[in-house]
Amino acid sequence: MLKQISIRNFVLVADIVFTPDTGLNVLSGETGAGKSIVVDAVDFLLGGRADRDVIRTGTDKAVVEGIFDVRGLTTVHDVLSENELEPDENGELLLSRQISQSGRSVCRIMGVAVPLTMLKRIARYLMDIHGQHDHQALLDENTHLTFLDAFGPDEHAKQLAALSQAYTSYKEADAAFHTMHARGVERAERIQLLTLQQQELAAAKLVPGEEEELLRTRDVLRNADKVRSALDAAYHDLYGADRERETALFLTRAASDALAPIAALGADYAQLRERLDSLYYDIEDIALTARSLSEGVADGGRTLEDVEERLDLLRRLGRKYGATVEDMLGALARIEQELAQFATMDETLTELELARDKAAYAYRAQAGLVSQSRTRIAQMLEKRIEEQLSQLNMKGTRIRVQVACDDQRVSKDGFDTAKILMAANAGEPPRALSRIASGGELSRVMLALKSIAAEKSDIPAMVFDEIDTGISGHTAQAVAEKLWDTARYRQVICVTHLQQIACMASRHFLVEKGEENDRTTASVEVLTNSAREKEIARMLGSVRGKSDSSIAHARAMLSDALAYRRAHGSREDAY
Repeated sequence: MLKQISIRNFVLVADIVFTPDTGLNVLSGETGAGKSIVVDAVDFLLGGRADRDVIRTGTDKAVVEGIFDVRGLTTVHDVLSENELEPDENGELLLSRQISQSGRSVCRIMGVAVPLTMLKRIARYLMDIHGQHDHQALLDENTHLTFLDAFGPDEHAKQLAALSQAYTSYKEADAAFHTMHARGVERAERIQLLTLQQQELAAAKLVPGEEEELLRTRDVLRNADKVRSALDAAYHDLYGADRERETALFLTRAASDALAPIAALGADYAQLRERLDSLYYDIEDIALTARSLSEGVADGGRTLEDVEERLDLLRRLGRKYGATVEDMLGALARIEQELAQFATMDETLTELELARDKAAYAYRAQAGLVSQSRTRIAQMLEKRIEEQLSQLNMKGTRIRVQVACDDQRVSKDGFDTAKILMAANAGEPPRALSRIASGGELSRVMLALKSIAAEKSDIPAMVFDEIDTGISGHTAQAVAEKLWDTARYRQVICVTHLQQIACMASRHFLVEKGEENDRTTASVEVLTNSAREKEIARMLGSVRGKSDSSIAHARAMLSDALAYRRAHGSREDAY
């Protein structure tokens, strides 16, 4: 349950702390006082839509923090554990969310920043929020199947999960088959194109790193005379026979011979001569290599024209298949792979068709099971809604949950569509809610559905924002009692304009709008005793609660509500 929520710079709120209790918590106040702001803040905290418009004018960011008691909520603990988080030693979980003027939203769990998806995953197990206009969803018959499925037992939920998996498997198999089939239609043209491309790339006999080597060879060939002249000069200076006594090789040998007489006189002299001998052979090798390289340039090797033609070919291929030789070789591999696939396409297409048919059979079998289950659930749901509506001053109302099965339909929901039909008056046939239900009747049908869902849900808290739309008189009392009955098993927070609901609350909050520092701001305070009597009197129509008769009426209503609560398990001493 929600133990405390702190709201700062949110719409009209500067800074308030709202502390609901167990049971039924009611927020009342004048129209426009900001009652729904508290609900909006809770919705924002639990992952609802974030918009910069909620930031209080003149401030940088809006911040909402909530403390939840999650003791006994095994699913919440499991999700937290998966993400290496845990509540404190008292079983309390701190959630926070803020939005800045930049539009950036930051979510935290126990002070640790988490993605919005993580926050929503936790939030779904903490609260069920019913907004001001959510009951209008009943007018959209596309939502009725969801209400029907939600009423089903655990076994039905498992069947729905299996249906979802079967539908996904079928759609994937069908998409794979149609993709391959479409490729088969264009296979001949595609094979012809791929074959030409494969031949073109294969004929080029591409070698990795070839282009870089060609560029280096081209540079050498473009400077052939310069290269040959340099190599020849080096050769003649080192070894040249026409200038034998002036070459480096001759001089090195002469130096070595000069040291020969003293080599035996000391190790240093001998090592020096050995180094000269080694140098002699190095010079000889260098000289011969220079001559060989020079002859290679002179012989031509690859001509400049050959190199330019090869580079031009690589450039043309590069424009079609990739910038580098490696890219072109990769394209060749892909082309050959696709050609291989085409070679076995008929066999693959047959396999994919069989897989699709198998997936379709599994989907239809599971959809049939779900359809049968829905038919049974619909009959039970009709009775349960009628029972709830009877308690909500709609005794005699008949409900029909009509399930239509189309076994040719393929959708994530299976074969079925559902409609909730209602006959509010005796002798009238059940008709679509959109045709006959008033606003008050829609509110009660939604409350009935929520009450039924609450009986099988583990969610510890529910929020109703003006569930009393279109309701008055005895019906209002019936709705108040229904909300209290629901609150006996879970925390309920309700925004209301009805004094009957306000009287039934185990904790009553007043939301007021005032001015502070020339700014409009909303505030929330807990009402007890005489303050609560005055608020009920105001709701009854008294001007600021000054009418003695209104106060007396309010006191009587509060006493009657307290008596009802005590009769139904409450141990409260005073209202």
